[in-house]
Amino acid sequence: MMSELGVKFYNEEGNLMSPCGGNLIKIKNVKIPEKPDFQNITFYTWSDVVNPLLGSTGATFIFASQKGAKEEDLPLMEEGMKNYSHLVKKVLHNKTSIQSKGSGAAGGLGFASLFFFNAKMEKGMHFFERLFQLKSEISKADWIITGEGCFDSQSFKGKVVGSILEYAKRGDKKVIVVCGENKITPHLHKKNGSPKIFSLVNKKISGEVAMKEAESLLYEVGKKIGIYIKEEK
Repeated sequence: MMSELGVKFYNEEGNLMSPCGGNLIKIKNVKIPEKPDFQNITFYTWSDVVNPLLGSTGATFIFASQKGAKEEDLPLMEEGMKNYSHLVKKVLHNKTSIQSKGSGAAGGLGFASLFFFNAKMEKGMHFFERLFQLKSEISKADWIITGEGCFDSQSFKGKVVGSILEYAKRGDKKVIVVCGENKITPHLHKKNGSPKIFSLVNKKISGEVAMKEAESLLYEVGKKIGIYIKEEK
């Protein structure tokens, strides 16, 4: 994102780079374009996770594999993220902690917003609660349908689906979760109200197939949900 906004990243030979997860380790210099006057502008970053940028709970080790990175590539990617973040901190003379809550969101975009824009970090769920008066809407609903790409323990660490399940449980509401893949444990499932789960990935459909045929599979899930709700009445 920052590259597209004019920030220049250079390798050891002084050549301009297009930074990505696999080559952050090669960045040796960062040049920031002249900033517009943001003095009277406050930037906000809304995130559904509180993960830091680095470490075992950071962007690389928690989220990279979900986006297709191979397990054996993660250590090098982590070193690259360290290199990138420390260079940016040095160039910007920013005293903000690299490990601020939410800095690991969206592959490190949380970090970029904090350092390049001095943004205020807020949980995305809090923003949507206000915008849509979510608690009030949930209290009026007969059924609640929510969704998640990968439904796992991370879904209950500030993400929308976890918060909706929490509010639904308080109001004894029926919930359906549609997900790309269900990795929730029986304990967490029961603890969060035992919602009905429809997963695209199953014994017959791999993750690769689910991503390629998501539209048609979601259409079929929609039909199953209709039948399920009708039978539950």
